[in-house]
Amino acid sequence: DYTEQSPYHGAIKGVQIIGLLPGSPAWRSGLRPGDIMTSVNQQTVTNVEEVKQSASKDSHQLLAHILRGPGGAFIVVK
Repeated sequence: DYTEQSPYHGAIKGVQIIGLLPGSPAWRSGLRPGDIMTSVNQQTVTNVEEVKQSASKDSHQLLAHILRGPGGAFIVVK
């Protein structure tokens, strides 16, 4: 959890996922509210506009690096 009380607050660069539609491609791929997306298609992202730009380069799938809790993972969204 990366709330303001977290020792990591302000130290992590990325885009926090606030909400997802259940059943959406992102939800089915495993993304969840609270995840922090640090890169999309191997491009570092720090705001929503960068996520959109990186995602639009490959319309078939999106490779996202996320932080969740104490760990990280790569998730492919199709």
